[in-house]
Amino acid sequence: MPAIRFPASAVPLLPLCKGHGENYIFRTYADFINLMVAYGFHLHTEKAQKIPNKPTFVDSPNPINLEVFEHRGQYSLFIMISLAYDDSRQVAEDEEQLTSLIERYAYLGALHLSGATQGKTQDDVRLFLCEILSGADDSIKI
Repeated sequence: MPAIRFPASAVPLLPLCKGHGENYIFRTYADFINLMVAYGFHLHTEKAQKIPNKPTFVDSPNPINLEVFEHRGQYSLFIMISLAYDDSRQVAEDEEQLTSLIERYAYLGALHLSGATQGKTQDDVRLFLCEILSGADDSIKI
């Protein structure tokens, strides 16, 4: 089964993950990736940001098998995003295409989040994440 690789653009955000900082938000890398994917999808669909064609990835953290997302109840988000991306179900039914799309959305989300939070305190980053989740990010300049 394919695996979701960790976007290089997300490396500056690792302190948000358990094991990289004492005030982490995300207990697992899968949880973190899930938010990056959703945020990247939002940026693409609502803010007309282009999905990167050639994102870069790092070897560590390790890629996350799609089964992990399935077991955590997060895989359905990927399917819904792929259906919104391609009405034909082609991407949703091909795990390699699905993985590629999800990785690109994660990269986009992490790229923007890294840029928007660069030089910010951990508290400011948490506040920014809350604003994203509450939909208040329309006033945030990225």
